[in-house]
Amino acid sequence: MTSYVHHLPGRLRVKLRSLKRNADYAAVLQTSLSALPGVHDVRINTLTGSLLVGYDPARTDVEALQRALPAAPVRLAGCPVCGDASAVNDPWSSKIAQTVVDAVVEKAVEQSARTLLRVLF
Repeated sequence: MTSYVHHLPGRLRVKLRSLKRNADYAAVLQTSLSALPGVHDVRINTLTGSLLVGYDPARTDVEALQRALPAAPVRLAGCPVCGDASAVNDPWSSKIAQTVVDAVVEKAVEQSARTLLRVLF
């Protein structure tokens, strides 16, 4: 799922849920976007799933950048549902796997917070 966030000529910010906690996919996107003509800067934050692309508007446009986004396969490294998941391309599988991972992480954080409170008080 791609969510357009902000665009100025020469700068595009996009949110990609598939980028969250997914260093493998970030590396693929970094490489593929950096290779596009006119792209001079690609910054990815896997914690937030944010992608920032700096580009020369005289050499490329926002539509070309958006077309390049789904070109890279979605890979879920270390996904507990998919195992290795070296070639997960089905968007539904990715959403389900990400939902499971999010739920597991949320539960672990809740339990850690409860344990910490018990120890402190």
